[in-house]
Amino acid sequence: MSNGIYIDLETTGTDPERHRIIEIGAVVFRGGAEIAGFSELVFPGEDALVSADPRAMDTNKIDLAEVRRARPTVVVAAALRKFLEAYEGALYASPRWFEESFLKKAPWELTAWGDCVMQAVREEMIADNALRNAPDGKPKRPSLGEAAAFYGVTGCGPAHRSLSDARKTGRIHQEYLARRAVKMGGKAS
Repeated sequence: MSNGIYIDLETTGTDPERHRIIEIGAVVFRGGAEIAGFSELVFPGEDALVSADPRAMDTNKIDLAEVRRARPTVVVAAALRKFLEAYEGALYASPRWFEESFLKKAPWELTAWGDCVMQAVREEMIADNALRNAPDGKPKRPSLGEAAAFYGVTGCGPAHRSLSDARKTGRIHQEYLARRAVKMGGKAS
């Protein structure tokens, strides 16, 4: 049985060319159950903190004094790689493009990505008429909170913190996989 590893980031902004990771969380699921977790604040350097987007910092509400006491990016990236080596499996995120855009860069260099959890969830939510339309008239991309409500996922911890959101993404994906397996007459992977 393979592992699914769900990753979430908190960053100083949304542009991977200018902004940096300040918190990373990863949760490993096997057979529908959470078996391991990793969470750490990351100190990306003072320049990254000074140029942080105030909107991002207002969203994640992470205390920059705590970030300044965290281990440096290179050290946390090495610790994450060691954790991932112990639990080989595909990486998943919600949305994948965001986490991947930061984590494909040095020193993280993560490349073993699975499908985007939110894209699969979006399709199921559209089929169940559970999504509002965007201004262009097409169904919008669900937020993590909307997807959690749709799948009945609760109790993961505070929103916009990496471990909580990684756990929530993992539980949503496990629910999605279980429903898909029932529809196909098999077992979830």
